[in-house]
Amino acid sequence: MESSTKSILEETLFVWSVIHNTVVKLKNGSIIGRSHPPFEGDQYLDKEHLEFQLEAGTWHVLGKETTNGTQLNNDDLDAGTKIALTTFDVLLGGDQIIVVLGKDLVKISEREEFLKSIKLTSDKYAEQIKTIQTRSVAFFKLEYPNFVKLIKRTELQKKIELAQAKKQNDLKPFDERIAQLKAKRDKIEKAWNEKINEFTKAASNFKDE
Repeated sequence: MESSTKSILEETLFVWSVIHNTVVKLKNGSIIGRSHPPFEGDQYLDKEHLEFQLEAGTWHVLGKETTNGTQLNNDDLDAGTKIALTTFDVLLGGDQIIVVLGKDLVKISEREEFLKSIKLTSDKYAEQIKTIQTRSVAFFKLEYPNFVKLIKRTELQKKIELAQAKKQNDLKPFDERIAQLKAKRDKIEKAWNEKINEFTKAASNFKDE
């Protein structure tokens, strides 16, 4: 589990693919392009449009596109240019709209607060901004809560692992702390399962109507 928590918290870049309305996991060296899932079929993407690189704990995007233009927030991203990424950065390329997600999003639960933090603001991209706003309704019903749950649960699991490691080294008793963290983790899991059941039931009722 240790390698898993490290992989999720330190070695994975989570982004919201607005057009697909799903969270995509990127690793060091991952490519967005029409030759790479789930972006196949976007004829306006180059085969290798963007590359994502992890350097000293910071994620960067490298522009590779040479045909139709790429934007990072309100500015052009030229081929060969590498820029550090932060939460709420928006990448535009082809028909794709990509929003960078970060671990700090566990503090945001309201869609309006999320949208206010999006860094794409120019009137030049009014159509893309409108798409983000429209698709965020469905995104916040399932995909976003699922992402937040994953981060919260993984961070708690990492704390459990650290406490267990300290216990094994006989530094001090950590049984109570471990139990508290496990209870909190299980509470999140239970609440999420209940939300999924409600969502599934609502979807079923909608179909029946």
